[in-house]
Amino acid sequence: MTEYGDFSRKVVAVDFDGVLHSYTSGWTGYVPVDPPEPGALRFVHWLIGQGAEVVIVSSRANRPEGAEAIRAWLRAHGFPDLEVTHTKVRAVAYVDDRAVPYASGDWDDCQARVALLSGSNRNE
Repeated sequence: MTEYGDFSRKVVAVDFDGVLHSYTSGWTGYVPVDPPEPGALRFVHWLIGQGAEVVIVSSRANRPEGAEAIRAWLRAHGFPDLEVTHTKVRAVAYVDDRAVPYASGDWDDCQARVALLSGSNRNE
């Protein structure tokens, strides 16, 4: 076991756009055109090295051509062969640039975080 815990046989779901794929151009169709976020490849390899099963979750994958475009992008940028889906999977963690953590009963904090995201100037 490492200092970070044992991920053996655990799924970690990772969002694609804005997390692995930098998404600086915004939506350009099902084929992603931007480079990886800095450190994304290292992070994925770290997860796998910890024994995690990494699953890529993206709304791009709601059509077969979108899922294949993500797989092709992953290959082109040196990522390992990973499962790609558009559906929510059972996971020990979700890594997502738009995720808002909910801390037991702290709806005020949750509301503030949602307000920050909805007011951002990030590409839709």
